[in-house]
Amino acid sequence: MNTDVDLVKSYNLFLDQKQRFVSELRRIDKDVKITIDPKKPNINNPGNWYMGFVPSSWGDFEQGMHGVHFEFAYYYEKTTRNEYVRFSVGIENPFTIMYRHQFKSEVIEAMNLRGISLPEFTIWPNAGVIHGRKLIEYRVALDSHAWKNVIEKYKELTRTGFIGLVADFMKQYNDRGCFTEQIEFSD
Repeated sequence: MNTDVDLVKSYNLFLDQKQRFVSELRRIDKDVKITIDPKKPNINNPGNWYMGFVPSSWGDFEQGMHGVHFEFAYYYEKTTRNEYVRFSVGIENPFTIMYRHQFKSEVIEAMNLRGISLPEFTIWPNAGVIHGRKLIEYRVALDSHAWKNVIEKYKELTRTGFIGLVADFMKQYNDRGCFTEQIEFSD
């Protein structure tokens, strides 16, 4: 970012794209749970412009921070000065730390066995700004069409069976006590 004017433009564009994305997401999955939705992220902290959500098939929990969740996040690449929306799957509380690596490994192995291909996504262990932090990640330029691109990727994840696969693993790991609290599943 070069100026405060650029920062304000990026901030407003991100907020617009986030709102459009959330509106369409709620149309697609009426039971989606928005887990992290800062209404007014701090304009002076661009590393913290994001929202998170959990598809209804991934269950519901009361006290946890994020669980296994999707993120729609702003990212500024300093070396190229490009701005992106990062669409990724994160794994955080209430998932017990000692099972996170195993969960990611087993999901990716199952994806490969089932032939689920996500060619435009970065796949664990290479996913995330810090490699290994995310299960999968897709980046798209922050522009007036970013929300549409991310919605299409979300639909692709549904069509390929990825979302259902993660739901199956969530249920298995929940049954094994790998979360610090029980997750409720509607199905």
